[in-house]
Amino acid sequence: MSEQQNHIVVGIGASAGGLDAIQELFDHLPNNTGLTFVIVQHLAPEYKSLMPELLGKHTQMPIDTARDGQTLLPDHIYLNSSGSNLQLSGDQFKLTTKTQAERFNLPIDLFFHSLSQCCKELAVGVVLSGTGTDGSRGVASIKANDGTVLVQKPNSAQFDGMPKAAISSGCVDSILTPADIAGQLVKLSRFHQLEEEDESLIYSPVDQLQEIVDMLSTYSGIHYHHYKRNTVQRRVEKRMLITRKEHIKDYLQLFRSDAKEREILAGQMLIGVTQLFRDTKVFQFLEEKVLPELLIERPIDRPIRLWIPACSTGEEAYSYAILLDYLLQKKGLNNDFRIFATDVDEKSLGKAAEGSFRIEQKEHIPHHLYKDYFIETGDSFQIVPRIREKLVFSRHDCLIDPPFIRMDLISCRNLMIYLNSKAQNLLKDNLAFSLEPKGFLILGNSETLGDPITGFSEYSSTHHIYRSEQQRNQVRLQRDQPQVVESSGKLKTTHQEWRPLFAAKNNEVPFLKYISARFSPDLIFINAELEVLYIEGQAGRYLKHLKGGFRSAITDMVSPELGSMIREGVKRMLESQEDIVVHLPTALGAENTELLRIHKVRQSHALMKDCIMLQFGEKDAEEALLNAESIELNELQKSRTDLLEEELADTRNHLQNLIEELETSNEELQASNEELQASNEELQSTNEELQSVNEELYTVNSELQERNQELLQLNDDLNNLMD
Repeated sequence: MSEQQNHIVVGIGASAGGLDAIQELFDHLPNNTGLTFVIVQHLAPEYKSLMPELLGKHTQMPIDTARDGQTLLPDHIYLNSSGSNLQLSGDQFKLTTKTQAERFNLPIDLFFHSLSQCCKELAVGVVLSGTGTDGSRGVASIKANDGTVLVQKPNSAQFDGMPKAAISSGCVDSILTPADIAGQLVKLSRFHQLEEEDESLIYSPVDQLQEIVDMLSTYSGIHYHHYKRNTVQRRVEKRMLITRKEHIKDYLQLFRSDAKEREILAGQMLIGVTQLFRDTKVFQFLEEKVLPELLIERPIDRPIRLWIPACSTGEEAYSYAILLDYLLQKKGLNNDFRIFATDVDEKSLGKAAEGSFRIEQKEHIPHHLYKDYFIETGDSFQIVPRIREKLVFSRHDCLIDPPFIRMDLISCRNLMIYLNSKAQNLLKDNLAFSLEPKGFLILGNSETLGDPITGFSEYSSTHHIYRSEQQRNQVRLQRDQPQVVESSGKLKTTHQEWRPLFAAKNNEVPFLKYISARFSPDLIFINAELEVLYIEGQAGRYLKHLKGGFRSAITDMVSPELGSMIREGVKRMLESQEDIVVHLPTALGAENTELLRIHKVRQSHALMKDCIMLQFGEKDAEEALLNAESIELNELQKSRTDLLEEELADTRNHLQNLIEELETSNEELQASNEELQASNEELQSTNEELQSVNEELYTVNSELQERNQELLQLNDDLNNLMD
């Protein structure tokens, strides 16, 4: 957007039944708000709309059909034309001709996307009456760029399809009637004018905004002190607008007394806008260049490790998992991989763990990937279990909590843009510490590592992809003291101690790393609560990942038999304070000579305090028994195992009978399902075409009915005159 344009642009999307809503909206809008209005409707090709004449009776603002290259002006109304898609480029309109193949496109989404890119926080998206889902994707773009989204109440719309679809996106600020939307726009304009004239009228004492940040951090457990002040200020401004508080001191009083308001503001502070395969060009580049190079460089015996900070509801993490699995199958490789997806919002993580998505997101997925990686379930679709097992979702603050290590690729997109410079530097250090040498770092379209870039080389300036050029012992480990909020709301400072494993001047690191990889035993480190802290070597072969959210307890990640042995062994070790050696039975997949040694780590380091080491290996049994107490499955465990085996045998017999009966039915149903699926795809395509045509015809019909009513009234007047 050019520097001259510094006013709010309101994009209004409407379809079937939208004429009445638009007229009601402008009936309640003054003519001097300083806002620019752009109305996008579903129009039939080659149809000359009557909207300028019909709307002209409800407003005194100039009304014009948008032209290519036309500059936007405040207090003007612009309409889209039939046969063309309307977009913004800077402060001017850009028209693209619709081809026959694009006849059933989504003009409202298309305009909203360009509006969000050009106007950022000055973009306002309004969704009125209509069928279908047009607009629901565009409002997500507006929300991601700090814009405002207003939607008509479904019960006040003639057709509630578009309003409901927009609401289901989770990106809506207010749900109002057209008259109330007009009032909200007036308030938004007034706030913008006040902010331009004198910011102190709204945000006078800085400490009042700081108090809101302190209370919000205490309430949510998330450190909003790292956010840019302007980012927090815009969120507070929106809530002031909605709650009708003109001064921050009035809003602060409401914020202190109303727990519901604290909950709402905390929810709006977290921008959880994401989608599967977001930024198609970036994922195409990843598929063609980055991931193939990563697969070639990484040894086949070590899993590839990815970290997705600020993963929100998991769409980006699942996109990486699908793309990696697809490339591995395409190239015939057997590499394993693990993706760690983290966020501070537990609600988003819970949704991410389900692996379920709204059917509207289907259009963002390449067709050849959708069939192999998703299962449709009514109005949603589910990720296949084998991909879900590759992901670990966990709550983690990448600024406060210790970073993950030995990562081959980190995708941290659209997080830095919300952080202040101090927090950005801290995040960069954490990401650099996490990456393996030559590991990839991927940032968002508006993010860079700064100039000069320290410790990284630029791999793709177009897609903001970097490669780590540091050895592990050269990573800068100094940390600023992060701010933490006490229960009283005051700030306190904590220290995070980071120590390099080896001295920077020591050249033995490559040799020690090789020795560790070659001769290190298979280890799992746990704490006294049996939670997994670290895994080394091939110990992961004993672990399994259950469906649902991530569970860190070792007993939830191994077989029941091995879990019982670990629990009993840890108990005896803690009582005796001596190492325990457990003979692993072959039923658990171990060799006859393999043992599990349970050892209490006696280190003063904060990270290893109360730490317990589980060592799997083929150590000499006699030597181990000389220095440690040996245990096997006790009688209680054996009895339990026998009982479970008997129950399992009965269950298997029963299930075998059911399976035989169901196999025949399943084959018949599978054949019928394939036929129905093919028919459903044809019907869905036909339905979309009919729906688009129906909306266009409804718009034309509404305008013609309005004109017909005027002609009838004129005819009555002439008859009266003749009489």
